[in-house]
Amino acid sequence: MNVHVGGIVRTRDAGETWEPTIDICTDVHEVWAGEPVVFAACALGPCPVSEDRGDSWCIEDEGLHATPELVAFGTPQGRVFASQDEGSSWDEVARGLPPIECLLVTP
Repeated sequence: MNVHVGGIVRTRDAGETWEPTIDICTDVHEVWAGEPVVFAACALGPCPVSEDRGDSWCIEDEGLHATPELVAFGTPQGRVFASQDEGSSWDEVARGLPPIECLLVTP
């Protein structure tokens, strides 16, 4: 599932009704869903994590060295994007790399 920018809503009845699990005004950029853990990548702050398919969320910041204004992400197509303003704008900083599986961002 991919959310461009916005909160997270879900349906349990094939799309007849929808319910928010993270407020629609939240700046969510990407969602990774496993069984039963769901991760949401937000432009600001740590990563919301749900261990019950989105019924409840906790904010995970353990292991993060800081919450700097610099944020970055990589793609399976070998591209890397970075933002210097907490995700308000993005620049492509690398391309033509192998699929990106993780990034280390240092100030």
